[in-house]
Amino acid sequence: MEEYICRACNKHKLPPGTRPEDLLENWKCPVCGASKDALKKIEQEIRVQPVLDSSLPKNLSFGQLSALFGNLAKGCEKQGKPNEQALFKTLEDHYKSMLQKEQEDEFSKLDCLLGEDLEKNFSSAFKEAKTFVDRGAQRALAWCEQVSYKMRSLLNKKTELLAMIGAGNSVHVCQICGFIGIADEAPDKCPVCGVPKFKIKAVWGGI
Repeated sequence: MEEYICRACNKHKLPPGTRPEDLLENWKCPVCGASKDALKKIEQEIRVQPVLDSSLPKNLSFGQLSALFGNLAKGCEKQGKPNEQALFKTLEDHYKSMLQKEQEDEFSKLDCLLGEDLEKNFSSAFKEAKTFVDRGAQRALAWCEQVSYKMRSLLNKKTELLAMIGAGNSVHVCQICGFIGIADEAPDKCPVCGVPKFKIKAVWGGI
């Protein structure tokens, strides 16, 4: 029977058999207040317990395991061992799919958290800052809100942007407001808070 859980808080579950489309359009998670877009189906994962040589490194990531079994498959191919090659290739594909699922889950969870901030949390924080006439806090919140919209936009185009990074573009982050940009080089000044280029650092890719 299908079950769904809220991705934002990872706590509230719908009653077994209840689907998101069965809920009212204005439904909110009773734990964190996220909308029903945050609900995801609980997948019944198949647990694989591979038996590895005790001399191999422990706690390898899904990506490392995929690469390991891929190399073993290539080795078997060169040695003319098709049966062993097929077995290692199956393990390579399994861990590659686990890596992709893990990445998608992280992207989805981040998108839900950003949505919760933009729909609810920023308005509460702005109200508090205005109550105490804290202009510094209001300015920082305005920057943070803009950056959150930018991050959500990047998530919606993640396939395209990951391809850009793979093609040699860099991920640049403003050290003041957190602005994120993907390009050959950092902009001359941050488009959100206006600080000069030297405050915008490359955190991934070419410098």
